[in-house]
Amino acid sequence: MQHFISTSNKKGMLHMSKIVTHFNETLKGLLKKKITPQLLRRLAIILLFLMDIKVKEISAVLKCNPKTVYQTIRKFKSNGMMNLIEKPRTGRKSLLNSDDVSELKKQIILKNSQESHEKVVHIEIIKNIIHKNKGKKFSRSGLYSFCKKN
Repeated sequence: MQHFISTSNKKGMLHMSKIVTHFNETLKGLLKKKITPQLLRRLAIILLFLMDIKVKEISAVLKCNPKTVYQTIRKFKSNGMMNLIEKPRTGRKSLLNSDDVSELKKQIILKNSQESHEKVVHIEIIKNIIHKNKGKKFSRSGLYSFCKKN
């Protein structure tokens, strides 16, 4: 890939040579990760950048915002290829801790076994148990996502 790089001075050429070498080594590691469309776009941006293609041309070819191209190049320059992988996001913390969840499961199983022989528990029952025991209110959609996780 070095033959695509043209710079005006030898120091710049040496720097770009190191970047390309690092790019090749890291690309092997990246391909072992989960490849998402976003990661493929970032890799394409970096590849075109290393070929000295202008940001406007990259954004036109890949049909993405020039700001995305600039940000991807900035991330690549600062920390290399591994910085292009999505970072895990924390999200909002649950209203119930793990002890509350295990206690809730026991109460739901007990209440459901006393009231019916079905294995289906209505969302309103869960909502009432949480509100009664913990004083916390969940929306219907919040309860559905809570039940999916637990």
